[in-house]
Amino acid sequence: MSPWSRRATAPDTAAAGPSAGDGRPLVPLVLGELLVEVLHLPARRAKRPPKTVVQFSVGPTRTLMQPQEVRALIAGKVGIIDSCAGGSDAFLCDAAGVAAMATAGKPSEAGKWMAVFPPEALALVTGPAIDDPAVVINAADKALLEQWLAALAPR
Repeated sequence: MSPWSRRATAPDTAAAGPSAGDGRPLVPLVLGELLVEVLHLPARRAKRPPKTVVQFSVGPTRTLMQPQEVRALIAGKVGIIDSCAGGSDAFLCDAAGVAAMATAGKPSEAGKWMAVFPPEALALVTGPAIDDPAVVINAADKALLEQWLAALAPR
């Protein structure tokens, strides 16, 4: 086929990478040892748009969360959310979620960190509740995360 007869195609927006609602690239958010970034996962069906998820990374541990669920957690509508990746034992929770985890099982299985958990913080738990969380997001970093999530297009 000769080059002048090729059909012009629009650039692939899914390959362009994560972007803010206005089309600008959304840079990853670094909160201490926590790296938060947006990923666009390919849809299971060809005609569907890519699925937007938020990846939380602490060291070698990575977990995916739905942006809408993270917003609901920050707004206080839910107390705990789990990873959207099947088989992952990661949870993001606020003080209400921590209290629910502490009372859900046997009291002896609750981690000692749960008793002194700040009421305005978030915890990323990547193992059993008795283990310390992978990271605790304080109130100031929680506000930064909320602002960063607001830059994502769909609500």
